[in-house]
Amino acid sequence: MAIKPFQASSLRFRLILLVLIAIIPALGLILYDGWEDRVSQTRETERNVRRLVRFFANEQQRIIDSTRQLLVALAELREVRQRDARACSALFAKLDAQYSLYVNFGAVDPDGTPFCSAVPVPGSTNLADRAYFRDALETREFAVGDYQSGRITGKATLNFGYPVLSDKKTVQAVVFAALDLGWLNNRIAELSPSQTAVILLDDKGTILAQDPEPERWVGKSVSQTPLFKALTAGAKIAQEIPGVDGVERLFAFATLNENTRTGKLYVAVGIPRQAALAQANRAMFRNLVWLAVAAALALTTAWLIGNRLIVNLVAEHERLREETEQLKADFTAMLAHDLRSPLTASMSAATMMREGMFGPVTEQQTKWLGKIEENDQIVANLVSDFLDVSKLEAGRLDLVTEEVDLKQLIDNNVENYLALAKKKKISLTSRIDPSLTRIKVDPRRLEQVFANLLSNAFKFTPEGGAIEVGAVSNNDSHLRLWVKDNGVGISSAEIADLFEKYRQTASGKTSAHKGTGLGLVICKMIVEAHGGKIWAESEPGKGTTFYFTLLIV
Repeated sequence: MAIKPFQASSLRFRLILLVLIAIIPALGLILYDGWEDRVSQTRETERNVRRLVRFFANEQQRIIDSTRQLLVALAELREVRQRDARACSALFAKLDAQYSLYVNFGAVDPDGTPFCSAVPVPGSTNLADRAYFRDALETREFAVGDYQSGRITGKATLNFGYPVLSDKKTVQAVVFAALDLGWLNNRIAELSPSQTAVILLDDKGTILAQDPEPERWVGKSVSQTPLFKALTAGAKIAQEIPGVDGVERLFAFATLNENTRTGKLYVAVGIPRQAALAQANRAMFRNLVWLAVAAALALTTAWLIGNRLIVNLVAEHERLREETEQLKADFTAMLAHDLRSPLTASMSAATMMREGMFGPVTEQQTKWLGKIEENDQIVANLVSDFLDVSKLEAGRLDLVTEEVDLKQLIDNNVENYLALAKKKKISLTSRIDPSLTRIKVDPRRLEQVFANLLSNAFKFTPEGGAIEVGAVSNNDSHLRLWVKDNGVGISSAEIADLFEKYRQTASGKTSAHKGTGLGLVICKMIVEAHGGKIWAESEPGKGTTFYFTLLIV
């Protein structure tokens, strides 16, 4: 008897209703996760933009400080103080040729007339109105100018001035250096990440350098824009304001020469909101698409099959379970991969700090930085285990086989643990059949098996114990290898669970060196990928021997 559409008592209606009920919480979860991802991504972008603005501010401040030191030295030159125009100009020309970031060096009389220049000075040139000259003359200190088109060079420059003082502290002249804004824009473009706006402005709101599109914006005044107003108001970060190109970005700001009365420069770094949230948006869109596909399939199946759906659902359930396992493996691999990058960065930062690369550290700080490195390394190892298991379970373990000297490979692994053996006063020996020939295996994966088995042996072997690594020909087609210890041993009831995920023996749970319970699982998968098998023989209190075989190809 046919089932009427949407009949309340029909199985079809009930299945459709069940599908809709199931979709609603899934949709809510996806939207909530998407919102959380967007919040998290925004915070991460804020951290990144703050870090970038510090980087570019430090880069510009380094150039300013270097220029100041150079001008201080030039102000003391005999050629400058004695106003030897010919010798001074020749010296400055040589200096200008050595520094690609400057387009001119010169010295100017107190009335603004240049008497010395690396670049020949056109007749009747006067620089008395230049900001750097006026400020250096007035403050008798290092002065930073603003955007200008050079009257001597004809190029867009940012000039710096420094007074030449007599013995009576009167200003005899002002030496200057003209920074090439073309060079500065190229430098910023080299350092600027993609989709990031970097802007350098003078205190009048004129753009000195900009990435992207420097040719469009350098020399333009943006003093009336929200960007410059937020910057001069002392803001350190702004959630969303339009940049000079009108694109809304998340900006961070920094001020150069903050402690000077004049000549302040400003750095602004911005990332578009859409770029900042792109990853979170893609993830949510992908999840919504998968949910829509799954919902459409489920509704179509419920509508078309009706009463016979129960039979098909059993098969469908198995298929979905396999897909879920695959997606879970993919997600685990993605998560493990994404965790390793910040862990590596954390370890590198701790190492550099401990080694004094950012300044002296105390003994107590050295101790705790060492602990950070150790703990980061432990977590990195655990992440590597998770990543390996996910690849193995997903069938993505591609063996890179080559012919290797098995004896040499085993000896190398034993040598890696000699220092630990000496420290724990454990006898570490190898017993290898001298007739063994070269074998075709993936040496990196085989070393991973030995590393896991040896690590376990050292973990559960007390001081004064013994560990042996061995290999013999098992038959014409297989080799038999082993790692043997005389440690705490394993009960017969626990041996069956040794190669199950996240399972640890009683001794493993009480050990000071706890792990994930994945090491032996990884060993089993690698050995089986080589056409072999792995097992353990043990007796509590007398030790454990792990055996495994390898197929001779």
